[in-house]
Amino acid sequence: MSGEGIAANKVNKSSFTQKLRNVARSVAIIKKRMPWLFTMENTLNVLNAVQPFIVLYFSARIIDELAGAKDLRRIAIYVGMAIGSALVIRAATAVITKVRDTRYGWWMQWMEQRRVRNERYAQMDFTCVEDRRVNEILADLHEKEMATGAGIGRIRYGVPGLTTNVCALLASIVLLAGMFKGSPGGFAGSFVASGWATGLLFLSVAVPIVARMLFARRLNAIMDKFTLWVPQINVKFGYYHNYIKSEGAGKDIRIFNQRPYVMRLIKARSMDWIWAWSRGTSESAAMTAGLSAVVSGLAYLIIGLRALNGMYSIGQVTQYVGAVTAFAGALIGLISGCASIWEDERYLPELYEFLDLPDPKQTGKLPVPNGGDLEFEFRGVSFKYPGSEEFALKNLSMSINANRRMAVVGVNGSGKTTMIKLLCRLYDPTEGVITLNGVNIREYDYAEYMRIFAVVFQDFKLPAYPLGQNVAAGVEYDRTRVEQSLEKTGFGGRMAEIGLDTALYKDFDKDGVNVSGGEAQKIALARAIYRDAAFVILDEPTSALDPLAEFEIYSKFDGIVGGKTAVYISHRLSSCRFCDDIAVFNDGTIVQRGGHEELLAEAGGKYQELWNAQARHYTGD
Repeated sequence: MSGEGIAANKVNKSSFTQKLRNVARSVAIIKKRMPWLFTMENTLNVLNAVQPFIVLYFSARIIDELAGAKDLRRIAIYVGMAIGSALVIRAATAVITKVRDTRYGWWMQWMEQRRVRNERYAQMDFTCVEDRRVNEILADLHEKEMATGAGIGRIRYGVPGLTTNVCALLASIVLLAGMFKGSPGGFAGSFVASGWATGLLFLSVAVPIVARMLFARRLNAIMDKFTLWVPQINVKFGYYHNYIKSEGAGKDIRIFNQRPYVMRLIKARSMDWIWAWSRGTSESAAMTAGLSAVVSGLAYLIIGLRALNGMYSIGQVTQYVGAVTAFAGALIGLISGCASIWEDERYLPELYEFLDLPDPKQTGKLPVPNGGDLEFEFRGVSFKYPGSEEFALKNLSMSINANRRMAVVGVNGSGKTTMIKLLCRLYDPTEGVITLNGVNIREYDYAEYMRIFAVVFQDFKLPAYPLGQNVAAGVEYDRTRVEQSLEKTGFGGRMAEIGLDTALYKDFDKDGVNVSGGEAQKIALARAIYRDAAFVILDEPTSALDPLAEFEIYSKFDGIVGGKTAVYISHRLSSCRFCDDIAVFNDGTIVQRGGHEELLAEAGGKYQELWNAQARHYTGD
């Protein structure tokens, strides 16, 4: 793992103030993405918290009436109010829950957490996307989220959960208010009737709270280790499961009996943590439950003795004991909820580090020339990839003329694709400038500038979306233009069989169709045609084909491009010999430029050397 400021695989220790800011930022992100979620969650939590206390209050009144005057009318009123309030609250919670689950189902909430990261990743400069450090952070966040649900998702549940405990605390305090007003009767002056007994009762509430806090410190220490281990554990599990499914592994696993060996390595690291965490949480739960039972017992003892002397009624005994128990439970729940949020906060600094990564690319404001010829020029351009000390391009100077066909050839690693990445502003030059019609391309509006190009890279990808959307690179599209684009690339017959609305591949749709490598290339070429850009680039998208097939596709596509400017890249010279302008790259710079016959005639030239080396593929040309 890189140590260049990366937060991956280390425990984040924030100050108290910074923790509050981190949690507040998570809440703000959730509110922005799901505006009504917290409102609905807090409303539900208030209703659910208050309902038991309403029932407890009216139950106490009913018990007092049954033990006293036995006024049926009053009993009926209390019963009606208890049942009525319960029905109203249940109905309200049912409606709110349905609206919440419809608008923000659990699956959507989980997806939103991932979308926060993915959207930022999609918006980043390409420089960041290919940066190893950035991808390490993203992978680490993913592993921790998959293992623990950590991040914004748990904050989303934890913060509204505090509302329940706060409301329960307030409601229990309201019901306990009368506990201090009862007449001591025959116990006057005794410890049971004194404020000391009441103080002892409430002091006992602190015992399970302190115990919970002590266990929380122990569990935090375990969680610190888990934070470091979980990415490694998940990677190991993932590697093992991928390995056993990989081609050819089945024979080795069985012949060399690898399964016990691999699993022992995984368990040696993961089971230690699992047992430590399970033991810690079990002991904490058992201790808290036991001490809470002691608190309830003490409440029954003190309140019961007071009731025997007439200090409280039977109904009040029920009310006060229930309120004391609820008070203790709410206070423990509030502290546990805060502790849980605090535990989850440790994952947030790494997320924010990722979200706050700067975009170094300069975005200008000039509009791209509309109409007319587009002339590009590289002026002394050199470039090193981030983290590399070697130049991929060295002092490159060349022009790309409008409405011409240009071929860029050279061996793999000679700088051909790097030149295209700089031309398309996926990267900016380390040294030198690239101009469009004499103006530095960094001065143009980035979005407008990108619309100039339609590029088919060697490692192009087709998402598992419908065919039509793949070609249009969007949900809404002109069906006629899509069909025409596919027809031009020779995919018309296959299109007639599957239709534009059929998904490619079966990732999301069991009725999707799998396309061959050659068919995928035709779809990618159709996507470039549909874009109708002024500048078309083919960066070896057909490199997997044999040389003759590649030459045929390039030649056909050249006819489709028409009057547009086009650049064809290949390490196979024969594929581009129809171009009258060929640039030969070697070791990060241009070494020759001219037509096929002219370059071939240059004795000792790089083009001639490459052509002769590849000549066995072109016998009969």
